[in-house]
Amino acid sequence: MPSSFRIRPLVDPTLLFPLLFLLIAPDAVNGQAKPPPPRKMDLVRLNAKDAKCLDGSAAGYYYRKGSGSGAKNLVVFLPNSGWCLDEADCAAKLAAGEQWPRQVEDTGGPIDGDPIFNPDLAGWAHVLVPGCDYTSFLGNRTGPVALSGGL
Repeated sequence: MPSSFRIRPLVDPTLLFPLLFLLIAPDAVNGQAKPPPPRKMDLVRLNAKDAKCLDGSAAGYYYRKGSGSGAKNLVVFLPNSGWCLDEADCAAKLAAGEQWPRQVEDTGGPIDGDPIFNPDLAGWAHVLVPGCDYTSFLGNRTGPVALSGGL
């Protein structure tokens, strides 16, 4: 055989260990099955006079209690709620209606409850504040927006 001929594996073996670890390690702690991390967050509606959505309904947030050494810490996540670009855009958003399910799955990232994917913050208490006024958390209007044709 010529000296430049080599047999190469189809997959780099160094890439297999992290994959194998992710497949095996999360399911075993001291030989017993590990419960899945909490993924659900519960709805909390606000009763404050000025905490209103675009349609005038009460605003709210989703909360999951922390655990372990991070239980007294808090992560607050404000996903982009979008903007009302003009009156027609606001009217379309109002027509679509706001949905506030009693529970939501976490969205990953800083409020991911899985310590494999979020090792630093998984045990902290998590708050998800979905925007419902379409000001991207910049508005301070105290009442609903009046549109031609009513609310």
